[in-house]
Amino acid sequence: MQIAQPSDVWQHIQYGYEALVSQRPNGDKTVYVSVECDCDWDVENGLQLVFRNGKEISKLGPFDDYLSNADAFGEASLDKWCIKAGADDSIRDQAPKWRSNHRLG
Repeated sequence: MQIAQPSDVWQHIQYGYEALVSQRPNGDKTVYVSVECDCDWDVENGLQLVFRNGKEISKLGPFDDYLSNADAFGEASLDKWCIKAGADDSIRDQAPKWRSNHRLG
């Protein structure tokens, strides 16, 4: 599958209708929201978006039920990886906007 340019990726993602709100088992009191999506390039695994405190994406990749890359790979240093709100407005602004009829949960 070829995606011509980065802004075209959103045309190949179908957002899930359920969100899981949880905390990590390591004592971290941060609130995480995990959304399972379908994507055209990985039908079997789909795509997982995990939001940390509603301000950052802490994990983005194939769905595996983990809330962070640190948990998924057993590497604590990966906890520092995240995409912060406003970090790249050009990409964020190209994402489809949630419509009022698009519900989670």
